[in-house]
Amino acid sequence: MDNGMPKRMIWLDSVRGLAILIVLAVHIIQAVPKYHDAVSGCGKMGVWLLFLLTGFFTFRPYLIDNKINTDINSVNPEDKTFVKQYVMASLRFYLKRIIRIYPAFSVVLVLSVLIGYLGIPEAVKNFLLLEGTGHFWTLPVELKFYLVTPLFGFVFSVFKKREYRISLLVFTAVMFSFLFFYKNCPENSIQLGWYLPVLLSGALLNYVICNGHKTTDGENASFKRNKTRLSIYDAAAVSILVLLFLMVPGIRHVIFGIPVSRYLSDKYLFLSLLWMAFLFSIDRSSYILSFLEKSRILPFFGKISYSLYLVHYIVIQHLGLFIENQKLKSVMALILSLILSLLLERIIERPVIRLSKKLFS
Repeated sequence: MDNGMPKRMIWLDSVRGLAILIVLAVHIIQAVPKYHDAVSGCGKMGVWLLFLLTGFFTFRPYLIDNKINTDINSVNPEDKTFVKQYVMASLRFYLKRIIRIYPAFSVVLVLSVLIGYLGIPEAVKNFLLLEGTGHFWTLPVELKFYLVTPLFGFVFSVFKKREYRISLLVFTAVMFSFLFFYKNCPENSIQLGWYLPVLLSGALLNYVICNGHKTTDGENASFKRNKTRLSIYDAAAVSILVLLFLMVPGIRHVIFGIPVSRYLSDKYLFLSLLWMAFLFSIDRSSYILSFLEKSRILPFFGKISYSLYLVHYIVIQHLGLFIENQKLKSVMALILSLILSLLLERIIERPVIRLSKKLFS
C-alpha cells in the first residue's frame, strides 16, 4: 500500500459485525411466536446498515481523494482506447464480485434443496436472481448495484471535481427516492430502484469519513482530534442507538402505548439517514471509536458476516421443524449458525478470496 493512502478503517469491520448481530438477534427472537410481533421489521435495521457499508466500500476506489491502483482508476481518460479499457476494467470489477458472492451462495442453495428448505425450481430462480426467497432477497439487489457502479465510475472519470461527484450522487439518490417512493415498496423486493438511495448514501459517506483519517505513514490527516470536542460525537452516537432502540415496536408499545405494527419494514430511507449520522458520529468520536478499533468480537462477526447472513435464517426455520422448546431452539440456532458460518467462511470464502486475488492481481 502506498504512502498517503488512507489505511483500512478497522472500526467499520466492527460496525459490520454489529449489523449482522442485529439481523441474527431479531430473527432468533422472531422465531419465538410470543415475541415475533414485538421486533417485527427490526431485522431491516441491520440490513440497511449493511447496505450503507456495501455502498461505502464499493464506491471507495472511485471517490477517495488519494490515488489507488485499482482496475478502474488505472485507466487513463486521455487514452484513445479509454472506453475499451474502461469496459474491460468494469468487467473485471464485476467478475470479482461474482466470484466473491456466488460460491458460498451456491453451496447454501444446494444445502437448502437437500434439507427441503427450497425446491429445485425455486433454488434455480434464486441462483439466477429472478427470486429472493426469504433473506436471499438482498443478493439480487447487491449484484444489480455492482452492475451500475461502473457507470458512475465512468462519469467520475470525466468529472473529477468533488462537487460534481457529490452532486451526481445526491441527485440520483433523490430522483430514485421519488421514482421509487418508499411507501409503495413491496417488502423484500429484489428491484434495485427501491434501495439505490441507501446504497448511494453509503457512497456519499466516503466524503465525510474516508479522507479524514491517519494515513499509512502515521501522519495526521486534515481532521485533528480533540478529546473534549469529540466526546460530543460519542454522545451523539449513543443517542442514535437509543433512538433506534425506542423505535422497536415492542419497546414503543411498552413505553408509549403505541400498538405493535410492521411500520419499520418500509422505513429504509429514514433508518439509513440515522445510520449515516451514526457512522459520521463514530468517525469523529473518541471513546466509541477506540472501543470499536480494539474490539475483537465485533470484527470477528464482521469477518463471517456474509456466511452468517446466508445460513442463519435457514437454520432458524429448519430447527423449528424438530425442536418445540423455544429456549433450546434459540440456543441451538445460534450455535449451529455460528458453526456453519465459520465452516463456510473457512472452506469456501477464504479460498475464493485468494483465488480472486490471483486471477485479478
